[in-house]
Amino acid sequence: MWAKPNSQGVRFYIDDCFLMFWFRFIEKNRTLVELGKFDLLEESILNEYTQFSGLVLEKYFRQLYGEKDRVTEVSHWWDNQGEHEIDLIALERLDHQATIAEVKRNPNKFSYQTLEAKYEHIKKNLRGYKVNLIGLSMQDM
Repeated sequence: MWAKPNSQGVRFYIDDCFLMFWFRFIEKNRTLVELGKFDLLEESILNEYTQFSGLVLEKYFRQLYGEKDRVTEVSHWWDNQGEHEIDLIALERLDHQATIAEVKRNPNKFSYQTLEAKYEHIKKNLRGYKVNLIGLSMQDM
């Protein structure tokens, strides 16, 4: 969100969930597959699955908000240092409304104060917008 066309702060990623899983877990551990060490493959997958499924959950909510009638733009944001990251920003430009969300697998890990602090970094980009700060989790699916 708000990246300039020639910015080097753009991140590229695979959009398809199956391919994301394949390259993150199967291709990366191809030697385990070839050696038939499926128990080690399973262990490797389980070690990283929580983080992976969190990314997929963020993708799910960005897609869900993108399908809402009045939403004109959906993305996420991070600063140049990678210290502050916002999982979901959904803009309704015509209505001057924005939804800023932190996505957590476990709703008990959501902190409104943390999201508010992250919002301070992008506040200037949303002047004139009515902003709604929320937490989203698997319970909101």
